[in-house]
Amino acid sequence: MAMHQAKIQDPNFPDFDIFVSDISERVLSRTKEGLYSQLEVQRGLSTKLLIEYFEKDENNSWRIKAVLRDKIRLKKINLLESIPASVGIFEVIFCRNVLIYQSVENKIAVVDRLLRLVVPNGFLVLGAAESMLGVSTAVKQVQFGTAVAYKKN
Repeated sequence: MAMHQAKIQDPNFPDFDIFVSDISERVLSRTKEGLYSQLEVQRGLSTKLLIEYFEKDENNSWRIKAVLRDKIRLKKINLLESIPASVGIFEVIFCRNVLIYQSVENKIAVVDRLLRLVVPNGFLVLGAAESMLGVSTAVKQVQFGTAVAYKKN
C-alpha cells in the first residue's frame, strides 16, 4: 500500500512488484486468496486504506483489491536451503520473525543467502526481536525513525 501510494504521488516512482515466500503452503494459499477477517484489517490499518485497498466479499471477509493483489508473486521457499536465482534480485527484503527460531549457524547461512539477493546498498529488514550481532559484517545498521534496517555494504 505504501509503495502504491508513493507511485500515485510521484509518477516517476519506480514500478514495483512484491515477492512473497514462505515454507508453508497454507500461508501461501491464504496470501494468494488475499482474504482477511474484520479483526485482521482493524489491527493498524486506517479506514482510508481499508476502503481504498479492500472490498468486502459475500462472507463479510475483506479481500485485497486487484491493484495490489496483481503485484504479488508467491513461491514456497525454505530459507535453510538454497534459494533459486529465479526469485530475482531485490532492493528490500523483509525477513521478520524467522531468525529468532534459528541457531547461530542457521542465522548466518540464511542471512548470507538473503544478502546474495539484495542489490548493493539495498536493505534487509528483520523483526524487532532479531539482530545481526555476530551474524554478518556485510551490512551496516541504519535507523529509520524507530525502525532498524540493515544496509548491504
